[in-house]
Amino acid sequence: MVEMERAHWPAAEHGDTGIGIAAAVSGVTGLNPGIYLYQPDQRDFAAAAGGPVLVAELRSTYALAPALLLVYGNLDTARDSRPAQGYQRLLVRTGALGYASLLAALSTGLRGCLYGASTSIVTTATDRTGRCRRTRPPGPSINPPHKGPGP
Repeated sequence: MVEMERAHWPAAEHGDTGIGIAAAVSGVTGLNPGIYLYQPDQRDFAAAAGGPVLVAELRSTYALAPALLLVYGNLDTARDSRPAQGYQRLLVRTGALGYASLLAALSTGLRGCLYGASTSIVTTATDRTGRCRRTRPPGPSINPPHKGPGP
């Protein structure tokens, strides 16, 4: 997803926003609870600062999902090339990445929902990585496919 975002909005033409995705994982087979940052150059997630306590706070605030995707960006970086438009560009681009992530999850049979409000917990989670000063709201909460009756 991050690669797609960068292809659609090349930094040379549209400025850099320091955009990225982190996953707050609590119930994913084979992964310890914690925060994982997506590394575009390796096309994989790597463990980052923030352990089970932080993930538990995020889950209690947003959703009791096995994974929460946190879409983040750097407001200072977004303002570097176009100071008056940095915040708006950051919102548009992180919002687009969040929706694209949700649609990708849904297309594979996972369930999820998108949240449009952030809290200090999300900012703390991404600040601990040293990646950003401000964040966009978390992206989708990702759940396994629904296996029971109902919608």
